[in-house]
Amino acid sequence: MTNPFNWSFNSVVSGYALFFKNDHTNGHALRLEIPKDSSTTTTFQTSSRTRTYHVMDDTVNGKTYAVIEFRRNPNDKAYAKFYAPDNHRVASAADMGNLTSTGTWITLKSASCYTTIEKKSNSRTVTATLTSVDKVASWDAGSTSFTPNAFKVNGYLHYKRLNKLNDAKYANYNNDRIVFYENDWTGRDFVGFFIPMEDAAETLGIQSTRSTPALTFQNVTWKDT
Repeated sequence: MTNPFNWSFNSVVSGYALFFKNDHTNGHALRLEIPKDSSTTTTFQTSSRTRTYHVMDDTVNGKTYAVIEFRRNPNDKAYAKFYAPDNHRVASAADMGNLTSTGTWITLKSASCYTTIEKKSNSRTVTATLTSVDKVASWDAGSTSFTPNAFKVNGYLHYKRLNKLNDAKYANYNNDRIVFYENDWTGRDFVGFFIPMEDAAETLGIQSTRSTPALTFQNVTWKDT
């Protein structure tokens, strides 16, 4: 991807960010994953120490981007910056369009698998099929209105431990991602999260905004196939 901001740094790597707002505590969380080297991934997570980060919305040539700047100290020059197209205005939906906080870098230990999220037009059930690990998750979406009403979206589910997926009873859900939790009070850690492929032709059917945040579904059930 061409850098639309014309930033100049010694190296450039790909990565992706997860923005989260806890509706119970009004707290915020950020998770950013980047490769540390050919075999190791580093993740940045919200914390009470170490590094300052600033999240903002920015627009270049009519296109909206989520931008994160990282500083060793609040008044230092940014030593790293992250940007990504934010077509769904995820940073603003999480109320993080102009947020400064702190966090820390840690070595990430996780795995991922190809996953399909599907809902049929005549059903209230949403399913997540984890093909390579022979698992299926499902939940009743009740009277939730999806646009479109039926969809099939492919992507990857990232998780720390495969045997912990069964503990994920809540799914925080919008077009940009699905985050699975053991309880709906969690804002700093999770069991797993699903990211659609960038070229996915369909969406997950829920567009969240600052005034209409991501939905949280309960009673997620898992089974082996």
